[in-house]
Amino acid sequence: MVKGRQLQDFMAVFKDQKPCGLWPTGRNDKERPLWFKKNLLHSDLNDNGESINGQRKQGTSKLDGRLQEKETDLRRKKPNYAKLPPGPVPSPIVSNLLELGNKPHKSLAKLAATYGPIVALKLGHVTTIVISNATAAREVLQKHDLIFADRSIPHGVTANKHDQFSVAWLPVNAHWKTLRKICNYHIFTSQRLDAKQDLRRLKVQKLLTHVQESCQAGVAVEIGKAAFNTSLNLLSNTIFSVDLADPESGLAREFQKLVCSIMENIGRPNLADYFPLLRKIDPQGVKRRLTRDGGKITKLLQGLIDDRLLSRKAKDSQRKNDLLDALLDLIEEKFEGFDWNDIEHLLL
Repeated sequence: MVKGRQLQDFMAVFKDQKPCGLWPTGRNDKERPLWFKKNLLHSDLNDNGESINGQRKQGTSKLDGRLQEKETDLRRKKPNYAKLPPGPVPSPIVSNLLELGNKPHKSLAKLAATYGPIVALKLGHVTTIVISNATAAREVLQKHDLIFADRSIPHGVTANKHDQFSVAWLPVNAHWKTLRKICNYHIFTSQRLDAKQDLRRLKVQKLLTHVQESCQAGVAVEIGKAAFNTSLNLLSNTIFSVDLADPESGLAREFQKLVCSIMENIGRPNLADYFPLLRKIDPQGVKRRLTRDGGKITKLLQGLIDDRLLSRKAKDSQRKNDLLDALLDLIEEKFEGFDWNDIEHLLL
């Protein structure tokens, strides 16, 4: 540990150095490395070894105490890797990322055969535990589900603060329980699902008709696109009572384009998820694109909400009895713990 006069010599040596071209030069306190300020400049000494009030510092006990506290804090924050499950030794910087290869499921199966059903991997700077055994999975997902209910939030999901309002990403708390209760009652009850049975049958029939007509015309069918459009129309009718995958609607085409872009960016591997230091610069631009597309799709949804609000005020209006009507009823009733932000992010 650097003490007393050695501290001043230490600072004098490194004050004007520039290892790797990253450290600043000069004697100005503002130009010194940040870690100097946080860890060493609490000694109340200036460059001449004098205290701030102009008197010579008589002892270093106060400084030693602060440095010891800092060292203790660092030791406490250091993870205990000895308690982790077995796994491959991580490489420098990239750790075990390269071991996943282009077929991660096969790579993980090989690792499980080598190290057992529970494997610890270091993906960049993120420690990941992989479970590939039914018994272990049952322990995590059933017996201790509350402990493991919270998700690690990808960097892209934080766009437009979606992680703070979405029921899919919120931690288990009072707000999450409120949103879950609303979803269970207005979406997933057997009564609600049975009420939309005819709608589901109609959308599936349209899909079959489209496939049959394409076959008769000798036109290739993009199964993925056709299934996506059917699912999107089913969801949009359940929520808004409109088709958002209608090729003849400009709004539907824009909405579909934005949804595809968002799904593509969320599913894309992001370096910022494995190296948290990169989150501020967003090197792949994932969060920037999601912020842009999320803002556009929020405006489209807000337009649908405004149209519904106007129609509800009309004298001859008829209720759609869809999810949007149910959510607007909660807003009018001033349901506790539920506001407009929750509606926008719930519909996303």
